[in-house]
Amino acid sequence: MTQETLFSDIPEVFYKAAEQFNRFEFWECHETLESLWLKASEPQKTFLQGVIQVAAGFVHLKNANFIGMQNLLTYGLEKLHRVDHEPLCPRWIDLKTFIAQTEAAKVKAESLGENRLSQFVPNDFPNLMIIAS
Repeated sequence: MTQETLFSDIPEVFYKAAEQFNRFEFWECHETLESLWLKASEPQKTFLQGVIQVAAGFVHLKNANFIGMQNLLTYGLEKLHRVDHEPLCPRWIDLKTFIAQTEAAKVKAESLGENRLSQFVPNDFPNLMIIAS
């Protein structure tokens, strides 16, 4: 499968990953996206790795692992910011909105602190909404 074929349309597996993310099945989303990430080249690879790291960060949040949450959300956001202006970055989602929602969720979780992560509510998670097909 060529890079052009892989990313000319939204891969079915990305739809599955978005559904998992939006059901708060972050580990499953992470696992689903790895199959795409392993086949990708830049800048798609960085985009997918950013989404994977955000999903993994939310796994840590749900498990009350404050440092893991902070680190992976930071790494994921850095990658997503890096590819946001890349012309070849997939435009399957509204990346600016996803970044903003993820940043807001990170700030909310950090404000709760390590001992109150259990108070983070599902409405505070971002949505991985597909906008193109």
